[in-house]
Amino acid sequence: MINKFHFAYHLRTEGISEQGLPIIYAKATLNGNRINIGSTGIRVSLDNWDIQRRRIRLSDTISMMDNAKLDSLESQVRSVILYAESRQERVTPEQLKKALRPASARQTDVFTLLDKYLEWSEQMSQKGDHAISTHKTRKEKLALVKYFLEEEKKTKLLVEEINRVIMERFINYMLLKRNAKKVYAQKCQQFIKTFVIWCWENGHIDINPLDNYKVKVDKTPNLEHLSEAELTLLTTTVFPKRLQETVDCYLFACNTGLAYVDMKLLNESNVVEVGGRLYLQGAREKTDTKYFVPLSKVAQAIIVKYGGVSKLPLRSNKEVNCMLKVAMAQIGVNRRIWFHTGRKTFAMRMQNEFLRSDETTAAMLGHKSTKELKTYRNITKERVIKEMSNFDF
Repeated sequence: MINKFHFAYHLRTEGISEQGLPIIYAKATLNGNRINIGSTGIRVSLDNWDIQRRRIRLSDTISMMDNAKLDSLESQVRSVILYAESRQERVTPEQLKKALRPASARQTDVFTLLDKYLEWSEQMSQKGDHAISTHKTRKEKLALVKYFLEEEKKTKLLVEEINRVIMERFINYMLLKRNAKKVYAQKCQQFIKTFVIWCWENGHIDINPLDNYKVKVDKTPNLEHLSEAELTLLTTTVFPKRLQETVDCYLFACNTGLAYVDMKLLNESNVVEVGGRLYLQGAREKTDTKYFVPLSKVAQAIIVKYGGVSKLPLRSNKEVNCMLKVAMAQIGVNRRIWFHTGRKTFAMRMQNEFLRSDETTAAMLGHKSTKELKTYRNITKERVIKEMSNFDF
């Protein structure tokens, strides 16, 4: 059996060194399939690369040794093809790559480097450089990558082989097999790309195979929140004890703008009195940004009811969201409402009901910039009417 085969070296500028030297990369075409064999580990300037011969122009000792290495690799590739043809076998791209990968080669398979990446991520969170929640999110989303590769029977896939086809198959897997929402699937894709960039920046791979791949994440913000009427109805409705506890925690979020994890970490030291008024102050777990928010009468009543902010009966995030679904059904809200919408409800109220400025609202929410507000609120026509009611022009 004859294998249709073409082999060549070329320079890849993606992994260019600080000295401006691109790396020599080997590629081949085998029976119509393009194969990126990988890096040779040799760098050369563009001026010293002979495009016709695919070799280094210089004749010094080091260049001659590098050319000899290139000759040896090409001979090794061709010997694999010839051996297969002598046995009347058809060579696959995977077989060719496996044959050329020495036993001592660095491990660049996805599973090995995912473990290294998550180990690094955990160290960063322990040092305080990254939030603990960031590490947990990476671990959760990248576990899905492993499930996907196991499903595809590609547990030995190299990071360099993560290409457009793999990325598109992954998002289809998330949508069809995991029943994920499109935005969540796209965010998981973005985590893959971030992982690949980390591998490249830390020298585990020589090129970034996703350098030209753009992850399409829907940037339309989800501004789901409760209206004033719905919030009033939720506040005045009496629920069974266990459900009421969860509703109270959600109402506390609607009145303080706290995220779930920040409410979970509250203790009595977070409550301070300034100028005769009670405030909550602290730092967000996700970003370590300071927040400072006044305690409304509703929020204060909830604290008194349970004997302190540290005693709020906040259950697991999953359980809370399930119970909120039940509560919303009871008051006739048929939209999907989850715990984080309490934070968005707070932002919408501050801006549209109470006409607070972007700067003040951002400070209460613990945002680093007012730009972050775009995912939490929009300005309604009711606010425009309120602000312009006494303005005649």
